[in-house]
Amino acid sequence: MKNGLTPAMLSGPAADLYRQLVPGMPLRDRWVAEIREAWGQRDHPSLSEFPEVEVSERSVPSLDTGIDVPITLCTPPGAGGDAVLYLHGGGWIAPASGKHLGWAKRIAALSGQTVVAVHYRLAPEDRYPSALHDADGVFRAMEELFTGSITAGGDSAGANLAAALFFFRRQRGQRVPEKLMLSCGVLDLHLERW
Repeated sequence: MKNGLTPAMLSGPAADLYRQLVPGMPLRDRWVAEIREAWGQRDHPSLSEFPEVEVSERSVPSLDTGIDVPITLCTPPGAGGDAVLYLHGGGWIAPASGKHLGWAKRIAALSGQTVVAVHYRLAPEDRYPSALHDADGVFRAMEELFTGSITAGGDSAGANLAAALFFFRRQRGQRVPEKLMLSCGVLDLHLERW
């Protein structure tokens, strides 16, 4: 696949017709770009709240070999050994926004725990289970960094990833998050039934 186009679209028997019907970027790619532009704004008024929370950036290895996962640490004054792994929403396609990082700061300030916001790989470029493997890699790093309990949480698609992380690790006989914090979780994808 090149730029979202399959080989059949590029050189198949209907390639000329496809180019006439869909000039330029395919609709899926335009839609993803528009969502990322609208939802992925790094600036947000909430980022100025809780100035006592220290914000820093780093990366840790994913479960997938050779992949580094960017993370944002939000550390409140006097943070102890407990921590929160935070997975942002956005339909698995939008990046962490300033609004999400503002929430991470708020959670850190109000809980007194360090919050690790995960900038997991996004679909459609990186398909399942890439985001889950990134979350697992961050959880592994957090096991080394924090001596207390680890809560996994998120909103919408991030809540789905947090729940999936729990079951993924439990199925493998590994330590699971001691708590889950699921906000507006996309947990049942059988929408046509409802």
